[in-house]
Amino acid sequence: MGALFKFTQRSTVNTYLSKFEDLAKRIIGIPSPFLLRCFISGLPLKIRREVQALQPLTLAQAVGLACLHEEKLLDAG
Repeated sequence: MGALFKFTQRSTVNTYLSKFEDLAKRIIGIPSPFLLRCFISGLPLKIRREVQALQPLTLAQAVGLACLHEEKLLDAG
């Protein structure tokens, strides 16, 4: 569980999500709110702030928001 909590995004949100899910599958019985907090805490600061501001209730919502803000940052150059 410690590895999941310390895991951070190092490439795209989708790559981060894939590796995050692989780590999460190794742990049985993780509450959804804990997974959500871990996912958000591993995002880069610029994306994390935007996602937190919109207060997603599910991991799926957080992923969608993170992808949206990642695209926004890439478009801004």
